[in-house]
Amino acid sequence: MMFEEPKVRKSCLENRKKLGIPAYGNGWPGSRVRWCTGQLKTKLVDKAVNQMKGEREAVQFVGIAADETHRCKADRHKRYPLVEWGITEAQALQICYYRGFNWDGLYEIYDRCSCWCCPLQRIGELKKLRKHHPELWRRLLDMDKRAIEMFGDNPLGRFRKNWTVEQLDQRFAKEERQQILLEGKVVR
Repeated sequence: MMFEEPKVRKSCLENRKKLGIPAYGNGWPGSRVRWCTGQLKTKLVDKAVNQMKGEREAVQFVGIAADETHRCKADRHKRYPLVEWGITEAQALQICYYRGFNWDGLYEIYDRCSCWCCPLQRIGELKKLRKHHPELWRRLLDMDKRAIEMFGDNPLGRFRKNWTVEQLDQRFAKEERQQILLEGKVVR
C-alpha cells in the first residue's frame, strides 16, 4: 500500500500529475493522513464485525485501557472492558505477564509496541529500534530511500516532517559516539 496501491479518484490523480509524483502508492503515513490505521486496522475489523451483525448481534471488545478513555468512541456495538473494569495500561500489562504472555521481552525494550516502521512513534522508540533490531532498521532505511526516490521531499516521501531515516541514523550514531566519549571521560 505504501508504494504500489493504485490511485483511482480523479482529483487525486490530477493532483499527483501536477506534483509530478506517481499515480500509485500512499507514501509515509502522517499525523494528518494515517492511511495505515484505517486500511490495515480499523476498516478490516469493522468489516468483519459488520459481516457478523447481519447474522447475529455482534459486539466488538476493544482493548483501550482506563487511563486512555479519550480514545473510546460511543458505539452500541463496541465495549471497552478495561475501561469498564478500571484497568490501566500498566495493570493490563502486569496481568498479561502474570498469565505468561511476555512478547519475547518487547515491553522490556519499548514503552509501547506498535508498527515498527511507523513514522509517528517517538524518537526514543526509533532509537531503540536501531539498537535492538538492526535488521528492521536497515529495512526502514531502505523504505525511506525508496519513498524519497518515488515521491520526493514532501510529506509522502519524508519519514517525518524534519527527518529522513538516514538523518535519524546519523543523529543516533553521533549521540552514541558522544555517549561513549562521556563514559570514557567518567571512567578515567
